[in-house]
Amino acid sequence: MSIEKIRLHLPVSLAVLAVGGILGSPIFASVANSAPLVKVESNIDKFAYQVMFESPPGQSAPGNSVAGGTRGVGLCDTESNLGLTLLLPENGVGRTVDSHPTFFFYVPDSECSYAEFSLFEEGGDEEIIYETRFAVPNAPGIAKVTIPEDLPALEVGKNYSWAVSLALDESSKIDVRFPYAYGAIERVEPDAELRENLENATEIEQATAYGMKGVWHETIAILAELIDAQPENAELKSQWEALLESEDVGLATIASEPFVECCTFEDSEEEL
Repeated sequence: MSIEKIRLHLPVSLAVLAVGGILGSPIFASVANSAPLVKVESNIDKFAYQVMFESPPGQSAPGNSVAGGTRGVGLCDTESNLGLTLLLPENGVGRTVDSHPTFFFYVPDSECSYAEFSLFEEGGDEEIIYETRFAVPNAPGIAKVTIPEDLPALEVGKNYSWAVSLALDESSKIDVRFPYAYGAIERVEPDAELRENLENATEIEQATAYGMKGVWHETIAILAELIDAQPENAELKSQWEALLESEDVGLATIASEPFVECCTFEDSEEEL
């Protein structure tokens, strides 16, 4: 979708509330190679527009993707109707410009106390190239995993799949009886228009620019970091919920779920 360079003209009464009286610097020193480093916009209660996400034209999920849903329900009993869910757009594919992106997922209240995160290349035998096991939070909510910076970068233009699987305990062997969910991620280069829109933009402007270009992982990562820095900011929470409830995302059932601290990692057997 073609968009003009974003400029947010706030009234003086709002502008002076920004840190140091200046609204936002770019999150990325190098857009394609660095993770978001949020410079928080303190005490801003109202934003000029809603962060939205539009799926890239013609993008469809790979054949094994669940589009955020869960398969396998034989173990880990739960009283909740909400299951293990990946935070992905409706088509099950998330784009990123980051070399070591962050992955978000909803962990339900269940008897399972451990989970595994796996990342693997698509095509061929789909051999796992990075895997880690971690203790899940004691309460249900939205958790995240970030690929460690000391691992090789995701390659631009290459498609990967990722999955989260629950397990009863630390020693449980993962199998199809446990809840699991999987989807896809693709690293892309930001085009000239996106780079231009990111220049001198606030965090909310950047999230909007990414969302309108169909870059999913940065869109939600920026909002999540802002909410983490300002947990009482009702406007940020409203932005998050509206984004997850939107047509191209389709995650209304978990839109109001809280964020939870996660994750304590065990030693990984394989690396990216």
